[in-house]
Amino acid sequence: MVCFDVKGMTAQQTVQRLAERNRILASTTPYAVPFARVAFGIQNTPDEVEKTLAAIRSMA
Repeated sequence: MVCFDVKGMTAQQTVQRLAERNRILASTTPYAVPFARVAFGIQNTPDEVEKTLAAIRSMA
């Protein structure tokens, strides 16, 4: 699991944009200061990981 933020966006905005524009599932953390988070598992391919990272980088 990786937690992160995107400058100028709330965690919820980041999660929504990933879902709407890239069909990437993410969530927000339940902490006092929320972060967006994604988690990868054994079922994810290297291409899926790269696609997710590229989508996050494009928002920065």
